[in-house]
Parts: sequence; C-alpha cells; structure tokens
Amino acid sequence: MEIFTDIPIPKMRGIYPWDQLGIGHSIKFDNCTKFKTIRSSAFNAGKKRGWKFTTKIVDGTLWIWRVK
Repeated sequence: MEIFTDIPIPKMRGIYPWDQLGIGHSIKFDNCTKFKTIRSSAFNAGKKRGWKFTTKIVDGTLWIWRVK
C-alpha cells in the first residue's frame, strides 16, 4: 500500500446542464422515466447555488425552468 499526498480530488461531473440555465430558461425531458431523480437533481443544484427551479409534467414530458 502506498500513501500519496497532493493528489487533487477530481471535480464531480453532473449529467444535467444546470449551470447553463439562465433565469427563465427551461429544459425539456422527453419520454423520461426518471422524473423524480431529475427533479431532485435540479432542486439540489439550486440549493447549492441559491437558485430556484420549478417543474411541470405535460403529456408525459418533464419541463424544468430556472425561476431564480
């Protein structure tokens, strides 16, 4: 076993582009089966950044808007 120092921790890479959304922008998820997972990811990202998201499911399509 080796012990290392000064090895940087890799940055986490998210699946969803929350950082690219400006206020009023939205993302559409067609034929999505992971509604709760995606919605939870958006709200967690918003909590870390002080942002707010709102979500709606319309005809089986998940929409997420950044509102703050």
